[in-house]
Amino acid sequence: MFSSFTVGQINSLHRETYPYGTAKLLDLLPKIGNEEYLGFHLWQLVGFLILIFLVFLSHLVFTFLVDKGLLYVLKRLGYGYIGENYLLPIARITSFYFIVLLLALFLPVLQLPTEIWAWIIVIINTLKPLLITVIFYKIVDVIAAYFSKLAERTESTLDDQLVPLIRKTLKAFVIIIGTLFVLKEGLNLDIIPFLTGLSIGGVAIALAAQDTIKNFFGSVMIFLDRPFQVGDWITSGDLDGTVEEVGFRSTRVRTFRNSVMYIPNGKIADATIDNHGLRQYRRFYTTITITYDTPPELVEEFVKGLRAIVTSHPKTRKDTFHVYFNNLSSFSLDIMFYIFFEVPTWAEELECRHEILIQIMKLAETLEVRFAFPTQTVHMETFPEKKSLSPDYDSDIKSYQAKLGQFMQKELRKKKIKSNSTDQLTSSTFV
Repeated sequence: MFSSFTVGQINSLHRETYPYGTAKLLDLLPKIGNEEYLGFHLWQLVGFLILIFLVFLSHLVFTFLVDKGLLYVLKRLGYGYIGENYLLPIARITSFYFIVLLLALFLPVLQLPTEIWAWIIVIINTLKPLLITVIFYKIVDVIAAYFSKLAERTESTLDDQLVPLIRKTLKAFVIIIGTLFVLKEGLNLDIIPFLTGLSIGGVAIALAAQDTIKNFFGSVMIFLDRPFQVGDWITSGDLDGTVEEVGFRSTRVRTFRNSVMYIPNGKIADATIDNHGLRQYRRFYTTITITYDTPPELVEEFVKGLRAIVTSHPKTRKDTFHVYFNNLSSFSLDIMFYIFFEVPTWAEELECRHEILIQIMKLAETLEVRFAFPTQTVHMETFPEKKSLSPDYDSDIKSYQAKLGQFMQKELRKKKIKSNSTDQLTSSTFV
């Protein structure tokens, strides 16, 4: 009637059906224990009460150990905040999981009717993976808190944006895996056709969501390459503003008009980005114009003063700057003022510009140097009683040659003497 394999399983099936010696207990029960009340035997009702008592007792003991024991130790070690906000919720969910295990162990002893036991098995088998999923869901918060502490130690602000994305991704992964286990272990459903359908549907979704996938991989490249971080001022084509947030799909940039631009990460990954936030030095270039009636000696002293202003400022680059009288424009003498500020932000750059320009104005006021601006002078030369303003030039070339010789002997000879003295000083220094 039965195969040898089935006959060999009789003892194990009997032990599974009547665990912990339940068969002997049923033989020893008196008749009063077999009387039925509300569809259950009296000993089953008593067993229910005992099991409920054990469940509450185990829950109280576990809660006491966690709240009073583990939490006390963590507070002594200086991790009280982590214990109260992260570990305590995990411990409470774990206590419920242990209660479910306790019910799974002792409920078979009650020998409940088959139609009731069938539903209890489904509930218990569903609660096990469900509670484990909730536990891992809470553990993700602990992992995210740990990564947040690591991100705070780094100078890059991009890590601060990466931690929430990791937390959301891990939680989504835990929910998906937990749902599959609930379907398979709890509801006893065959998930293979479901996974097959997902794989086929995944191909169709991937084809329909190419841009989304491209943006996702673009965000991965941003986090790996780190072309910018939160707070940096970036420029790329029409994009010009400060990075506020980097997500898995798009990057949020606050423009200088105070509007917000959302740029897909796929486009940013392929674009050429000018990151002003990574500059070590910030350039400041302007042209200082002074009037044509300024004597050459005063121009020299004014330029020396401008250089002194640059070297004395605490936030200017001292090894590279250019301050020279370099142009004769239509209405002014032009002095090139080309310097660099060693500041991290635009606001500090503006502050340094303000200080430098104020010092330049004070220097000009002290030396009585006048700044030039576009002007026009009208000369009236046709009045008979007025002498012409046009200069009279000598037609003899020898006079000009004599003046040129004087200039060569006076000015250029001084420059040559100065150069020779500099060379002698350099030679003596090397010796």
